Amino acid sequence: MPELIRYAGEHLGAKPHIVVLGSCKVGNFVVSTPALQGLRRRFPDAAIGFIGSELTADFEQALSSIDWRCSWD
Repeated sequence: MPELIRYAGEHLGAKPHIVVLGSCKVGNFVVSTPALQGLRRRFPDAAIGFIGSELTADFEQALSSIDWRCSWD
């Protein structure tokens, strides 16, 4: 398994894989959407994943900034 590294502004390469760890609360997902959209703008060719909840799954699937998702639960 590749090493997980916390982002600190360094170059991520041509097509990075980015995973965002979410929460099982709808409000927390709502406030994370600007960050997800910002990641997509900053890294348009990245594979962006989101680890969230079945409670927020419909919202996650509807957000075009996320390429894939899975649930904590």
